[in-house]
Amino acid sequence: MKEVMRILTILRILDRGPIYKTKLHEIVNSLQQSADLGYTFKHGLRGLFAQDLENDLHYLAYWGLLQMQYDPNKRDYLIIITSDGKEFLNKYGMATLNYIHRMD
Repeated sequence: MKEVMRILTILRILDRGPIYKTKLHEIVNSLQQSADLGYTFKHGLRGLFAQDLENDLHYLAYWGLLQMQYDPNKRDYLIIITSDGKEFLNKYGMATLNYIHRMD
């Protein structure tokens, strides 16, 4: 169930608007202080980094739920939720979270 929470968390963040990948790592790290999402963050050259978060982003892009566009000026990827990602979040987001909370 932790993987589902991770995916829904990423999509909810992106639903508020496009965000750069390095900033997303920072936001997820701060969210993880209150709810364990299972990511292990390390300090890298560009700030906080979690390999599992990177993997989740690539899976979501492969499934068509988000897009990653490289910005050469920022030397970072801008992450944008797609219409399929918004539809997925609207269709399954709250129902899945309610189901998970009932299991706890």
